[in-house]
Amino acid sequence: MTLFQFRLLDEIEQIEAVWDSPLLATIEDDDFIYDLHQIHSFYAEVKYRKAGRMFNRMKAFKKRDLLKPYLDKIKIDL
Repeated sequence: MTLFQFRLLDEIEQIEAVWDSPLLATIEDDDFIYDLHQIHSFYAEVKYRKAGRMFNRMKAFKKRDLLKPYLDKIKIDL
């Protein structure tokens, strides 16, 4: 699946695609939890409100500079 194809999916299909993809890392701030997933050649960030772990938004992207907040959290098996 490409990023373009992902963006053509409805919200439920996008959530299902993310749910079935590998979780690479999780980061937190005072109010939110951010999960980073990889879907083929792009990434999806899912943002949850900490209180009740309520879904807030999802952002799909290819820009590698958006990975910077996650880099020290990603585990790589050699």
